[in-house]
Amino acid sequence: MSKVEDFLSQYSSQTTVKNYKTALRHYFKVFYPQLELDSAVTEYFKTPKSESEYENDFIKFFITIKDRPPITINVLISIVKQFLLENDVEFSEKFLRRLRRKRARNEKITWFIFNIVKINCGYYNKDNYGNY
Repeated sequence: MSKVEDFLSQYSSQTTVKNYKTALRHYFKVFYPQLELDSAVTEYFKTPKSESEYENDFIKFFITIKDRPPITINVLISIVKQFLLENDVEFSEKFLRRLRRKRARNEKITWFIFNIVKINCGYYNKDNYGNY
C-alpha cells in the first residue's frame, strides 16, 4: 500500500478522500509537476531532508496557494500538514505560529514569504538582518 493510500484509508467518506487527494496533488505538483501523485510522494520521501528543507518546501507550497480564499488555504495547509506528520515530518511550533499569523493577513503574505525564503537561503547575515 502506498503512503497516500495508507493515509487516505483512515477516512470513510469518498468526498473527504477526494478532497484530501486533491490537496496532496497540489502540494506534490509544486515539486514534481510531471509525476502522478504516488510517484511524486515516493520521489519526495526518497531522500531524507532536514527540518529547514521541509519548511522551505512548505513555504513554496504556501506561495502557490496564497491567492486562494482564506478557508481554502487553511484546509489545504491542514491536510498537507497532517499527511506530512503521518510520514514523520513535523514542523516546529515556532514555524507554524509564524505561518498562522501571516496567512491571516493577506497583504503581508508576500513580504513574509519573500523574507523567510531569503533568510533561509542565507541572503541575510547576522550583521544586516534588521536593516531591510
